[in-house]
Amino acid sequence: MQIFIIIDKILKKSNIPIYIQTYNIIMTSISSGMIDFIEDAISLDWLKKWFPNTSWNLNTFYRRYFYDNFEEAQKNFV
Repeated sequence: MQIFIIIDKILKKSNIPIYIQTYNIIMTSISSGMIDFIEDAISLDWLKKWFPNTSWNLNTFYRRYFYDNFEEAQKNFV
């Protein structure tokens, strides 16, 4: 994440319109940690529980729920 934060600063300084969502990570041990809460985020686990009997993937989800703005939603996800 430290590298992404540096890249984000470089992109902003260079006026390159690429959005990177950065967040803080707090190490609690050598093999674990905590990450910042990301508001309005939905996990893949949540999607799988919400749609348990489907063979959906992210592409299917985005095309169904963001059909008017699919390319923008896909770009924001990436």
